Amino acid sequence: MKSPSVVLSCEHAAFSLPARLRARFAYHPHVVFSHRGWDPGALVAAKMLSRRLGAPLVSGAITRLACDLNRSQENPEVFSEFTANLDEPTRLWLLRRYHRPHWAKVRSLIEAGLDHHRTVIHLAAHSFVPVLNGRVRYLDVGLLYDPASRSEQRLVATLRQDLNRRFPDLTVVDNQPYSGTDDALPTALRAHLGFRRYAGIEVELNQQLLDTPLRFSAIVRAIADSVNRVQVLG
Repeated sequence: MKSPSVVLSCEHAAFSLPARLRARFAYHPHVVFSHRGWDPGALVAAKMLSRRLGAPLVSGAITRLACDLNRSQENPEVFSEFTANLDEPTRLWLLRRYHRPHWAKVRSLIEAGLDHHRTVIHLAAHSFVPVLNGRVRYLDVGLLYDPASRSEQRLVATLRQDLNRRFPDLTVVDNQPYSGTDDALPTALRAHLGFRRYAGIEVELNQQLLDTPLRFSAIVRAIADSVNRVQVLG
């Protein structure tokens, strides 16, 4: 297998709940299937990107309400309101069984790519609800990155321009609905690998796009085509 120049990840791909935690959700049996438990459409997008880019994909295998794979293990928010008060052995089990292997696999693939490429692009696929706590989010695609990274700036500018050209009515916004410098897997990888050779972009897709599958697919293909042609220089 050739070393990758692009690596895909999807931290909130699943709503799976370990059997030993089911009692914790007994009074909220459907919450893990809601947007709070996972990112609907994100894994579909990640698989499409992986195929079109010929890039490896690492996808999460647990609901983020049990253990959030997009938070560092030191962050209290790695555990939700349902798991924050678990006993220490169970919290450590969640980290060892799900969190650490996910982070280690993504990092290993990126480091393998860096053995053969000047820069490795890491795309983390996510989705978001169009309305949260009564507030409408007026964007279709969010591109999260660190403004201090020159290579990420260039990649995001290319992605935004390409998407706007192909879909003039599409609202593409930088660092929305979240900040690209918040605690997350790409943020941690930047700290470890530096800005010059690693470019980590979180692609946030509005879940409303899932209502129009052909358009959703076309947007994801356009993102892949844009990444395919871009050259990120440190």
